[in-house]
Amino acid sequence: MTGFGSDQLRCSLVQDHSKKDSINYVLSRLDGTIPEEIEIGQEDWKYRYPKEKKFFSWKFVDHTPDMKGMVQLRAMQEAFNSVQKITALTIDFEKDKRKKTDITVEWLENIKEFSGYSVLAHAYLFAPGSKKNGIMEFNDSPESKWYFTALGWPVPAYLVDAKNFFKGQKDSLGELLMRASQSVVKIGMHEFGHIVGLRHDLINKGTMMYPSVSRSYDGGKVIKNTFYWDSITSIPRLTESYGSSHIIPQHLYRWRGRRTRESTYRRYE
Repeated sequence: MTGFGSDQLRCSLVQDHSKKDSINYVLSRLDGTIPEEIEIGQEDWKYRYPKEKKFFSWKFVDHTPDMKGMVQLRAMQEAFNSVQKITALTIDFEKDKRKKTDITVEWLENIKEFSGYSVLAHAYLFAPGSKKNGIMEFNDSPESKWYFTALGWPVPAYLVDAKNFFKGQKDSLGELLMRASQSVVKIGMHEFGHIVGLRHDLINKGTMMYPSVSRSYDGGKVIKNTFYWDSITSIPRLTESYGSSHIIPQHLYRWRGRRTRESTYRRYE
């Protein structure tokens, strides 16, 4: 996390390189109730958007060459939809890049814009009157060797690191050599949390606002729980500040299943 004066902070998300999966714990707190104590390992950010603000607009400033435009759009929409499902917020896409929006999604190729090679993305915590409010920036620098997909599915290794792997390269079993990509859906969810004022949860590994992102696939299958807002510290902080949607749990579970299917995104490729 890099400080920008006393009124605003930029929060960075990095890749979790541990082999053990992070686990999202209890995921069923949907009634808007708040635990008696929420512990995130640091003092939470002092600012939130006013409670009367229920609408956010967003737009792309540019795109990554890793994904087709429609796939990027669907991925970011699902990231924002995940917030709409649990809060009273409405978050709409603006097609016209000339119009001013509450949130901008950018892909930057200059590594100097980030605090290190391991940084996937960053966003600025809300501060009243700041021009940096709503900025979400993904690290698309070739030096970082990130390759982005909607859910973070495995891709041919040369797409991640063209210097050390070649197209068509196979492993010792004769299978196409694959490497993990980075999930735009999951990163977008995390960075939106920062935009509306949530700091990192430094204690509970596996929560959406933990400062490193866990892998999204295991044995070729998506790890669905890693795409859910947790009810340990993330949902309580969101609903306390921005209200609850009071969604019926069964409807939420069905929607969660659809948004973690590859076909939801690959049909736009």
